[in-house]
Amino acid sequence: MSEITTNEIVPAVKATQVHKAFGNLHVLKGIDMTVMPGTVTVILGPSGSGKSTFLRLINQLETLTGGEIDVDGEMIGYKYVDKGGERVLQTLNDKEVAEQRSKLGMVFQRFNLFPHMTALENVMEAPVHVKHMDKKEARELAIEELNRVGMGERLDYYPAQLSGGEQQLVLIARALAQNAKTIVMDEPTSALDYGNTVRVLSCVKQLAREGLSIVQSTHQPDQAFLFADKTLVVYDGTVEAYGDPKDVITAELVGRIYGVEVEVNSLYGDKVRVCVPTSEIREE
Repeated sequence: MSEITTNEIVPAVKATQVHKAFGNLHVLKGIDMTVMPGTVTVILGPSGSGKSTFLRLINQLETLTGGEIDVDGEMIGYKYVDKGGERVLQTLNDKEVAEQRSKLGMVFQRFNLFPHMTALENVMEAPVHVKHMDKKEARELAIEELNRVGMGERLDYYPAQLSGGEQQLVLIARALAQNAKTIVMDEPTSALDYGNTVRVLSCVKQLAREGLSIVQSTHQPDQAFLFADKTLVVYDGTVEAYGDPKDVITAELVGRIYGVEVEVNSLYGDKVRVCVPTSEIREE
């Protein structure tokens, strides 16, 4: 792990030359990324580019083949120990991995709420059973976090009674109730309609303004334009581009990785951009 001075801001997540292989299939081939506190980083790329695998590595649902990932300045998955006067790398045990993982919130593209529990009970679950919090205190915390994401009027609703966007907001509240400083989101809006997509991403952006760090994957360039501070473009397991989305997402890049011809149009000056298929806006 690189040394950090007291005057430096510690990145929320720092990935250095991350590699992942499944047998002979090399899925990630040297990914570098730095997520600063209170920012939204969007990982953009087509299906099969390695986005979800990268997020699973950050949350230790997969193990690294090579490279290093640090969360809040701490190397994940491994630690240095002294053996015979030498510092050697040792894999963390299950308890240590669980402790590291508890510092991250994870929101998947499929809604992973307990169907037999209300929204309130779903958010209370981890504080009570993982952090061993008193039930009254956990209830107060859950209500606070559900109000924070705009779900205060749905406390007693079951998942089947909630829209897809509302279920994702409950999942975000559940992550917040774990006291996570960083939330990792794997295509959280892929199954949502436009209105719910805007509600979820607006909530994400507000949480970043409040100091949380967000790492989110998507295959939609427009989402990066609207909500990201930085965009990491991944294609075939490698970094195609990285930086301000208004600089890195170009018609040429979108055409290369998605195989479609587009124009990048600006709305309201340079604040909002959209990718429009040229076949839809040009007469033949």
